[in-house]
Amino acid sequence: MSVTYTYQRSTTTEAILTISFQKELIPSLESYGPYVPGKIGNDFRDVQKWKMFAVEIVKSCRENGTDTPFLSKVLNSQDGFLGRALTDSELAEECMGGMFGGSGTTATTFIYLLWAVLRRPDIGQKLQNELKTAFPGGDKTPDSVAVLNETFRLYPATIAILPRTALVETTLDGIHIPRGTTVATQNLTIHRDPKTFDNPDNFDPERWLKNGHDKLKEALTPFSVGPRKCIGSNLAEMELRLLVALFFLRFEASIDSSMNDSGMFMYDTFNMSPVAKIYESFMV
Repeated sequence: MSVTYTYQRSTTTEAILTISFQKELIPSLESYGPYVPGKIGNDFRDVQKWKMFAVEIVKSCRENGTDTPFLSKVLNSQDGFLGRALTDSELAEECMGGMFGGSGTTATTFIYLLWAVLRRPDIGQKLQNELKTAFPGGDKTPDSVAVLNETFRLYPATIAILPRTALVETTLDGIHIPRGTTVATQNLTIHRDPKTFDNPDNFDPERWLKNGHDKLKEALTPFSVGPRKCIGSNLAEMELRLLVALFFLRFEASIDSSMNDSGMFMYDTFNMSPVAKIYESFMV
């Protein structure tokens, strides 16, 4: 049976990114954005509907006593900064932040993981053998982790620069950086630096299984680092480990002959996406 899987960017995800930039330029849009006609207003209205939906979920969980590890913690605890419990609206925003940070980028990363692994049957077979041995009941899957790390390295979901402000005056590599200077890094450049990664353009999960891979780990920054790193990083990693296990345990797949490198070219819209509308066609 031939099954074609089509991946399309979420309009809500695009709306969140769009209005974030718009509110930076025009702060008053925070109040009247939903009432603006056209695309700008549509973006604000899409996000507003998503927030209302999230608020209803929080209210339902609170009223019905729904108990999940995440919700039970946030529903019944005090916020350390505010010194009080979060309101339903604030809880909804926390949930939205986690979903936004760990959903669309996760889907894109998994698409590229499949693209890379299915072009290398040797890697796919080794991965399947490990998973069949490890499950059920096992949690030691070094090959799976290596495949994920290599996907994060070669195809980071966010390839745009991430600006930061230097809090102190410093000198890096002979370059003087005054306090308050805007500095930025691009993880695509870091991840393909031949000084750190041998044959950086090759998809090679084995590099993460060799002695000395801790040094490579220091240069792996798909979610950025520090207190301002991606809010959905933990959710994204958990989802991806689960997706890898489920997919390669349950399916035999191959890349359709119509798919090629040009369709998987990384297109930067802050969060990276392949240029093709139809990303993969599998024979399942």
